[in-house]
Amino acid sequence: MSVIEQNFNQNISEKEELRTIIFGDLKVYKTLRESHKVMVKDPVIRFHLSEYDMTREEALEKSIQRTVRTKELIKEKGFDQTNYTNHHLLGFSGNQMLATSLHHGMFEPTIRTLGSKEQVEEYLDDLLNYRILGCYAQTEIGHGSDVQRLQTQAVLDETTDEFVINTPDIKAAKFWPGELGKMATHAVFHAKLIIKDEVYGVHAFIAKIRDTETHVPLRGLEIGDIGPKYGYFSKDNGYMIFNKFRVPRAALLSKYINCSKEGILSIQGDPKVAYSTMMLIRVTLLNLGWDMLLKSLLLTIKYTSNRTQFKSLPGSSEERKIIDYQASRLRIVPCLAFGYANMFVGKRLFKMLKKMELEFKDEKFYTMKELHALGSAMKAHYMQEILDCFFSVRELTGANGLSMFSNFPQIIEFWSPNVTLEGDAMVMYQQTGKAIFKVLKKVHRGDKIFGTFAYLQEINNFQKPLLTDNV
Repeated sequence: MSVIEQNFNQNISEKEELRTIIFGDLKVYKTLRESHKVMVKDPVIRFHLSEYDMTREEALEKSIQRTVRTKELIKEKGFDQTNYTNHHLLGFSGNQMLATSLHHGMFEPTIRTLGSKEQVEEYLDDLLNYRILGCYAQTEIGHGSDVQRLQTQAVLDETTDEFVINTPDIKAAKFWPGELGKMATHAVFHAKLIIKDEVYGVHAFIAKIRDTETHVPLRGLEIGDIGPKYGYFSKDNGYMIFNKFRVPRAALLSKYINCSKEGILSIQGDPKVAYSTMMLIRVTLLNLGWDMLLKSLLLTIKYTSNRTQFKSLPGSSEERKIIDYQASRLRIVPCLAFGYANMFVGKRLFKMLKKMELEFKDEKFYTMKELHALGSAMKAHYMQEILDCFFSVRELTGANGLSMFSNFPQIIEFWSPNVTLEGDAMVMYQQTGKAIFKVLKKVHRGDKIFGTFAYLQEINNFQKPLLTDNV
C-alpha cells in the first residue's frame, strides 16, 4: 500500500471516529446527511431567497406546506414517524420551526406521558397523521413556569358528568401556546381541578377546541392569534379564553390520576411526571443550540478566511486574512470551544432524559430530579451564551453580516426568544441553587450522595486557607 493510500485511509478512519464521537452512531450521521440531501433538493422544503420578502401569513402558509411535505418524506424514507427528532431533522429549514413543532414537541409527549392507555390509543394515530392538530396550553397572561399558580378552573358537574372550564379573569387567559392561534383542533390545557368547592391542584386535560370541518371555535371558547412578535416570525401563537366550556369527565389525562363520576379522586403513581414535557423542550433547545452555533461559526470562519484587511505584516505587501488576527481568534476560538462543550452537555442530558423515561415505567424519579437541577442551569446559561456568541462572531463579518443573505439576522432573531421561553434565566438558576442546597443538607446529615452532585460529598473535607499577614 502506498503512502498516499495509507494517509487516505487514516484520514477516512479519523473522520469516522470523529463522526462517531459527535453523533454517537454513524447511522445517525448518515441519517443527517440523507435528510440534508432531501432538504436541499426538495422544492417545497428547500429555502428560497424570496422568503425574505414574505408577509407573516405567507411565511406561515409556507411553514405548513413544509410540514405536510415533511410528513410525506418521513413515510417515503421509512423513518420512524413517532420520533420527534426525525420531524426536526427533515423539517428544520431556513431557521424557521415546523408549523407543527409544538404539536409534536409538547402536545404529543404530554398525551404519551400523562394519558391512560385508552387515551393514547384514542389520539395517537390521528395526531401522527394530522387528522387532528394539537397545542399545549399551559402559560397564562398572569403565570407561566409557576404551574401550581395557574388560574384556569375545571369544576366537576356531577349532574352532567362533565368538567366546566372557566377563565375567571383576564390574567388567566391562555397566552402564547404554539399552534393555537389559527391551526389547532385540539388542546392539552392545564387547569385547577375543583370538586365540591375543594381545589385538588392543577392537572392536565385534553379536549377538542375547534370544529374539524369548519374550524370554528367550539361554544364557550374565544380563540385568536396574538399577532406579530420578535423571533419565530412564522410561528402560529395564540390565546384562549374559557367561558363555561364543557368537556367530558374523560378529558382529564388519567394515567396517574382518575376522577370518578361521584367526584372521588384516586392517584396511581406520581403526577410530577407532568413536568417531564418541559424538560424535553429544554434538552431539545440545548441540542439545537450547538447545532446552530457551529453553523454560524462555519459562516464566520469561511468569511474571515477569505476576506483580507490591511497590510500589517512587516516586510510583506500582502493583506492579512481577518482570521489571522489575534483579535479575531479571541472571538472565534472561545465560541468554537463552547459549541463543542454545548454539544457534549446536550448529548449527556439527552441520555439522562431517556433514562428518566425508562424509570417512569417503574415509578422511579431519581433521574428526573437530577435532570431538572442540571437542565435548569444549563438551559439558562447556554441560551444566553449562544446568543452572545452569535453577536460576537457576526461582528467579524462586518456590514456583510447585516445582510439578510448572510443568514445572521435570521439566526439571531430566531434564537433570541429561547433565552426567555421555557424558563427565564433567573428562575432557572434559582431552581438549580435550590437543588444544590438540598444536597448540602443531606451531606450535613451524613447521607451518601450519588450521581452528578456526588462531588459535594467532599465538602466536609475542605479546609479554609491559612491566612497570614503576608498574604
